[in-house]
Amino acid sequence: MINKSYLILMLFITTLLSQGCSVSPVSSQQNEQYLCEVSRPTKVSDTNSAELMSSLYDTEGDKHFFKKHYKKASTCYILGLNIRTQTLGLKDKSLAKSLYNIATLHEAKEEYDEAQKSYRKVLNILRSQQKTEKFNEFLGYLAAIHYQKTATNTEKQLKNTLLAFKQLHNPRNIRAGVAHHHLANIYLEQKDVLKAIVSFKLSLSIIQQYTGRNHPYYALLLYDYSNALSLSNKKELSIKLKNQATLTFNHYPKKLHSKLYKKAINE
Repeated sequence: MINKSYLILMLFITTLLSQGCSVSPVSSQQNEQYLCEVSRPTKVSDTNSAELMSSLYDTEGDKHFFKKHYKKASTCYILGLNIRTQTLGLKDKSLAKSLYNIATLHEAKEEYDEAQKSYRKVLNILRSQQKTEKFNEFLGYLAAIHYQKTATNTEKQLKNTLLAFKQLHNPRNIRAGVAHHHLANIYLEQKDVLKAIVSFKLSLSIIQQYTGRNHPYYALLLYDYSNALSLSNKKELSIKLKNQATLTFNHYPKKLHSKLYKKAINE
């Protein structure tokens, strides 16, 4: 006796063959869309639709980012950037949001060269804008990346950098502020608290000039400075500044995935 299940299977296969069944490979675009889990429209032509769709990709990307699903997050962020670029052009300031997301993702993966590229793209876009507040915000992110990348600089190298800025450039350049920050931490490791405090104050003064007081890199600098104050028996001020830094960090939850900022919170 022929098994009933076998007959059903053969009937199904025969039907498929008679109708002509083909299986097409999933396109890379469809695959990307699947990774991002946001339905992609066939066409986005106007500004409002572009921003709405890009924001949906940003939100979906953030969900994956906070779960450390970085491949999916990257797909969403790039799709959002592509829509903004195709609809609004290469110089529209709204691209800053997408590039910030992509740069932060690279930071979390410790791909600092790639993060720098994204931040520089934003600075090039914002350079022609009238308002400088946003420009300085991204300049601060770039400075933070520079700080992370030059973490192994020696005391001699940092002093030479500062001398060069004093003699040839602007001694209050943001990169000079970064060098003072590094130097302060070296002094702190050497237990030379007084020198560390002087360097921290110089760095804070320069960095604040660019980023203001509510920037995550300024908060990191403030946090490091609070450690020096704690060692100089200024406990009350140290706790106050540390709390201030933590409040700022909390406004930048994505940055806390980066090794640079995470170290302050995890101490």
